[in-house]
Amino acid sequence: MVIQAFEKVKTKLKLVIVGDSPFSREYVESLKKTKDSRIVFTGYVFGQGYREFQAHAYCYIQATEAGGTQPALVEAMGANNCILANDVPQHREVLGNAGEYFSAKDPNTLTQKLQELVASPKQIQTLKEKALQRVQEKYSWNKVTTDYEKLFRKMI
Repeated sequence: MVIQAFEKVKTKLKLVIVGDSPFSREYVESLKKTKDSRIVFTGYVFGQGYREFQAHAYCYIQATEAGGTQPALVEAMGANNCILANDVPQHREVLGNAGEYFSAKDPNTLTQKLQELVASPKQIQTLKEKALQRVQEKYSWNKVTTDYEKLFRKMI
């Protein structure tokens, strides 16, 4: 869905897809058949390389549909990224109003949101600031450890 949406966006920016899957070789190979030279598949990237991708992203897309709090989403917020997330409850809980949303049920919404963000560097900057502020308020080590301490004291 992300690849198909990006193929329709008018921009010179690249879509960098980080990661891989040892379990779905055929699926991964089908994704790589795109003819769009702006789409780059890096495979697995960890450590400093991953942090560099996060630090230099124009926008981070969180397209997952299942699961709880996605560590990659929290990391992207902490890296001062503009976030574009699939509109599911777990992403809303983490991101709040500090990002933009698209519907996986209507892939055209991803294309539209991407095109809007490409055309609006000011909106990108505003969303970056909101995401960083939210992650600092909700997911900093101090916040999380303080909340756990309160919970444990209450339980005792």
